[in-house]
Amino acid sequence: MSALAKLGVTVVIAAAVIYFVVSWRVFNSPLTDAIGETFGSLAVLLLVVAIIGTARAN
Repeated sequence: MSALAKLGVTVVIAAAVIYFVVSWRVFNSPLTDAIGETFGSLAVLLLVVAIIGTARAN
């Protein structure tokens, strides 16, 4: 894996953890809701990355 890919994975993981903590502690969402929101936002992010990768491959 390239250094740029490792950096990207690290940034995405850090953003997911920060999003979870903010949702859970700052906005006082229930734990299960905060986990669901985090997984949902990661799914959307992966979809966007897949679309961009497909567009760049063509």
